Amino acid sequence: MPYISPSGEISDKQPWGLGKIIAIFWGILNFFFMFFRTLISPGSHARGSQYTQDYRGPAGGGSVHHVTSETDMAVQLRGAGNKLVVVDFFATWCGPCRMIAPDVEQMAAQMANVVFLKVDVDQCGEVAAQYSVRAMPTFVFIKNGRKVDSFSGADLGKLRDFVYRHI
Repeated sequence: MPYISPSGEISDKQPWGLGKIIAIFWGILNFFFMFFRTLISPGSHARGSQYTQDYRGPAGGGSVHHVTSETDMAVQLRGAGNKLVVVDFFATWCGPCRMIAPDVEQMAAQMANVVFLKVDVDQCGEVAAQYSVRAMPTFVFIKNGRKVDSFSGADLGKLRDFVYRHI
């Protein structure tokens, strides 16, 4: 279909096709969704203090322990016994990490039979290297002291599937 420009020229090309407009709109919408979710989510890491504190769930639930060193990691793994351990390798500057953090905390609060650990890759690089972490967030699943599975990405559905698969 020909396009007539304001100057009267006839052309086959439209300056802004519907596809371009939809792609730009979708990109802007996704940016604002991710940005504002990190600001308004309860328990969001945008508040800073939660990087150094454990999140305590309701009575009967578990908590997320922030690992501070290789020694701390070893102590946590020994203390877990035969429970499933879910290790969330994250970075404070990582948007997807901050986006999924409240969901991880909520899962920990609901699952007392699973140990949830968080490792800041910038503060505990040696622990991240030990588990070959290359992207954030990376979730590593450990049972009886051995790595049984892992995946990278802020995919809550996949996280739940992996947890239920290995309990």
